[in-house]
Amino acid sequence: MRKNPTKTEEIIWEILRGKNLGVKFRRQHPFGRYIADFYSDEQKLVIEIDGGIHESAKQKEYDEIRDEIIQKYSVKILRIKNEEIKNDLENVIQKIISSFSTPFSLGGKGWDRGTSSLLSSS
Repeated sequence: MRKNPTKTEEIIWEILRGKNLGVKFRRQHPFGRYIADFYSDEQKLVIEIDGGIHESAKQKEYDEIRDEIIQKYSVKILRIKNEEIKNDLENVIQKIISSFSTPFSLGGKGWDRGTSSLLSSS
């Protein structure tokens, strides 16, 4: 998946990478037999990007089991839908920052390193 991310995963990675939000994140981090889309050890935060497939009853059941297992690693899971990223990226960024266990403010530091162009090319 790291070699073939979705467009919305690319957008979120551009925001998270290089400590753009003041926190180090990794892509495709393993938790037992499961792989999280993005993970910050410092914040104990997993970010999952959910596409349309996550709306099916079977996938929701799988995600619940998966989340329970990942949460045993003492991490918080934040699920973000593709539509949220495409339609309200500013709110998604605030949602990510709000989920940090330690306070953080953008304080003038920009997260936008071409992310707008990533979004418009989808």
